[in-house]
Amino acid sequence: MAIMEFARLTSKGQVTIPKNIREELGLETGDRLAFGKNERGEIVLRKANLDTFDRLQNLIQLAAEQEGITEEQLLEDLRKLREERRNANR
Repeated sequence: MAIMEFARLTSKGQVTIPKNIREELGLETGDRLAFGKNERGEIVLRKANLDTFDRLQNLIQLAAEQEGITEEQLLEDLRKLREERRNANR
């Protein structure tokens, strides 16, 4: 196993990625990250690219269409969830 790095989780769920890990992943300020789970159940962190977000958007769109959910309904649900999260963090 490679060298393991440690970080502390804040009350807001934030963590600072150690410098050598950022360098290894080629991360820069403003980059997007993708989190996933591999076949062994391990959480994986990757530098996200537009293909990752396009695939996610397509999966969400397909699932919504299959459930008969309109884009307007989805956006309204997201707005409500964001508002609930803001209120819960106060």
